[in-house]
Amino acid sequence: MLPSDGAVQLSETATVWARAVAPLAEWVARKLWSGRHKQSQNAAPPTRLTQARRREVKGGSTDFAPVVGAPHRENICRGCGKPIAADSSNCPECYMPVAAEQLRNAAPGGRVAAHTPSAEARRGETQRQQPPLGVLGKRLTDRLG
Repeated sequence: MLPSDGAVQLSETATVWARAVAPLAEWVARKLWSGRHKQSQNAAPPTRLTQARRREVKGGSTDFAPVVGAPHRENICRGCGKPIAADSSNCPECYMPVAAEQLRNAAPGGRVAAHTPSAEARRGETQRQQPPLGVLGKRLTDRLG
């Protein structure tokens, strides 16, 4: 079920969709009508959606009215329906549990990758490149080792 704001936004665009689809629907009807073997006295089917034939008889343009662009779609949170930035899928409050779950799912793979032989070798090389420990470090290693 859509959040109420989403349903309202969808209903606001219904007329835009009707204007955009009507010419296409009438074009399909004309193509199907022209394929009939028996032609009636009407050369084409009625144009109830766009009223193009009525405009044609009255001397008006048969071009379809320009389609008005759809209103700007507001991006809403998947969790609670609050308005959010265009590049987001959740608001900060709803994203925290999602991010925590993603981190929990990724952590085991990260631990495994950190202990591969190549990762251990890179870590060892980095430690060998560090400067010597100095006097304080030597005292610590003497006590620990």
